[in-house]
Amino acid sequence: MPAFAGRVRLQAMHSYDPPARITAAVAGLIVDRAHMAASEHDRDIQSAFHRSHVYRTYLRHDAVTATVKEGVISLTGTVSNDVHRILAGEMAAHIPGVVRVENQLVMNWVADPAKPSAAEDRRIARHIVAALLFHRNVSAGSTNVEVNGGVVTLTGYVTNEGQRELTGAYALDTDGVVSIDNLLVVVESGDQAELSVGQRLDDASISAQVKMALVTHRSTSALEILVKTRAGRVTLVGIARNAAEKSLVSKLVRGIHGVTSVRNEITISVGPAV
Repeated sequence: MPAFAGRVRLQAMHSYDPPARITAAVAGLIVDRAHMAASEHDRDIQSAFHRSHVYRTYLRHDAVTATVKEGVISLTGTVSNDVHRILAGEMAAHIPGVVRVENQLVMNWVADPAKPSAAEDRRIARHIVAALLFHRNVSAGSTNVEVNGGVVTLTGYVTNEGQRELTGAYALDTDGVVSIDNLLVVVESGDQAELSVGQRLDDASISAQVKMALVTHRSTSALEILVKTRAGRVTLVGIARNAAEKSLVSKLVRGIHGVTSVRNEITISVGPAV
């Protein structure tokens, strides 16, 4: 055999890359790229949480930390009340790409067990304030809420009689309220502007506000409603007991900050035949 033939075969053997090595290299490259994509996706979720209207408006004075791993968002830290804790969890759950929320937030105060009625009054007051914050046709900033034994006193000012009556109605429909003493004063002013007029809120914050408004309202708190928001357009899916309840949900949602339209796909339950 010619000497050069042996050299050719030897060179070919050295240049040959076994298929197993190629497969392993390609698999490793795919894994690395998938890991990089997942990490970038987690960063996008974390960024969306911190850019949200809920975080910048309601949670700005709380100590909330959001960490994300493989689509699971963990919320840790302290908040001033249970409304903020639930609101943070609802908003996080509606961020695109989130697969699960681990809400470990705790309140930075402890209720006095010797004064259960005082704790209940504080809960009622927080829910009323939250309802006023979420709705565009009333003003939480100019309304003072005091609760004593379930009796709510509203003081402050509003711009018209309709706003005064609507504020009282929202307060009265809050779970736990016994009665309302509406002492709001009508002060005409052309300088006041609605909160967030012309401002587009993120969809996750809108969905969270809608959920909280329904939960804190006496007549809708027991309903299981799925809320989907896209560019401010809200779709509602669930079951109502009657047409009036379904209509009330639409009415409440239309008044939420950031909502541009409501598609009510709630069905009315049919009771068993008598």
